[in-house]
Amino acid sequence: MSPEQIIHLFQKETTGKKILPAIAHAAACLKDTKWAVALATHGAVFYADLVPLLPAQQQEAYSNKYFSENPDAIIQYATTMETAWSMDLTRNIFRHTAKNSYQYNKSFYNQNIHLIPSNVIEELSKLAPAEEYPRNTWINTSEYITKLIRMKTQTIKAFNS
Repeated sequence: MSPEQIIHLFQKETTGKKILPAIAHAAACLKDTKWAVALATHGAVFYADLVPLLPAQQQEAYSNKYFSENPDAIIQYATTMETAWSMDLTRNIFRHTAKNSYQYNKSFYNQNIHLIPSNVIEELSKLAPAEEYPRNTWINTSEYITKLIRMKTQTIKAFNS
């Protein structure tokens, strides 16, 4: 059977569902991209260890699909990416970090500015939490993010001139 068929078969039964995490762990340990892609595409559970084995576009789609259930694990992996985040992933990350300003303070944005797309400036106010205290904190943080993005843009422009 193909990995897809095995995954579908195991997802149908209680015992099979218990075995799938072990298969995901084995795929991660063996760095088996075929199984990682199959589990990410056909599985019904998020396996953080598989994200690095997926093609870049699928990493973000998989991360966005399960973001609400695993935000901190996904953010932890996202900070190791080599290319800038997509706008969808950035929105998810910022919505979560805006609500958790003690865990994700200005230092977090400072360390990850290279991953933040410049066009997020236009959307920062839309990502503010509904609650008053985190919203006020987010306003200050988003001003800081805007300054960082402008400095990043100016630096890139200066080196490309």
